[in-house]
Amino acid sequence: MNCIAPWYFRTPLTEPVLRDESKLEKIVRRTPLRRVGELSELASAAAFLCSDEAGYITGVTLPVDGGMSIHGFSPFTEC
Repeated sequence: MNCIAPWYFRTPLTEPVLRDESKLEKIVRRTPLRRVGELSELASAAAFLCSDEAGYITGVTLPVDGGMSIHGFSPFTEC
């Protein structure tokens, strides 16, 4: 089984956080690509993991996070 580890994407669940300019600024500053993700980028990662091209990939967590995971994960108390 594989899984995807997303960072921030605009969804109904994240919209209240991303609407807050202060929080959005902190999120973007922590993200090396300096933006939140597009849902099409998340869908592309999921489609890849479901495709024949990923047939020999198993037990993987794929970060789809604009590079945020290069910092390592620590509690994100700023938001």
